[in-house]
Amino acid sequence: SAMRPGALVQAGTGIVCLDELDQMQEPVQSSMREAMEFQSISVAKAGIVTKLIVGCSVLAAWSLPTALKRSASGEFAGELPTSPLLDCFDAVTVVEEDLQGDAKLAAHLVALTRGSVQMRRPSSMSPSAAATSEQLIGLVRLARARTPELSGAASEALSGRYLELRRLRAGASPKTLESMVRLSQAAARAELEDEVGADHVDKVVELLRDSYLPARRFREDQRLWEKRKRPRF
Repeated sequence: SAMRPGALVQAGTGIVCLDELDQMQEPVQSSMREAMEFQSISVAKAGIVTKLIVGCSVLAAWSLPTALKRSASGEFAGELPTSPLLDCFDAVTVVEEDLQGDAKLAAHLVALTRGSVQMRRPSSMSPSAAATSEQLIGLVRLARARTPELSGAASEALSGRYLELRRLRAGASPKTLESMVRLSQAAARAELEDEVGADHVDKVVELLRDSYLPARRFREDQRLWEKRKRPRF
């Protein structure tokens, strides 16, 4: 008998992209929850009992049963999906309908079919500032090699924001704090920093606020944000 690892194990420390996550059967979703929460998958098959290490990141698409629209207050109207598996993701964002974005996506897919895809730089970027594919890959490798440490200011900012959510009964849990720490480290890594600062925490909290999570788990009072300058992410 042979045991072959699945995509999450084979991906190593890379990334796994999944479509129609909601269509996966419950046993598969259960294994994914274990992998995302404990970074391992338990296997008991053909007389083999072991755990396989999982170190990849997961990017997944979940189909919504009905269209959701933002209300004037910025929250989504309608029922949002709930699932233990969704709670394992650090950030969940609703991709809203955008005709201009659809046109760009259609043009890109047609270009892929024709084999004529080319990297384009923004019109505001000078030719000397544009990065080649090789340079971009090199920057990503540099970023992935870093392990930013939390500074004292970042630790205070994370604790303060988490306690704010708890006081407001916004549904924040220890998982929420763990997500905020990981995303703050990712923000610092993207800037090739060796230390996580309070500004990185602000960027992450703003990111979570703009995702669909505020509508379900981060319904905090708007006055907490009125005096803050919205950071760019």
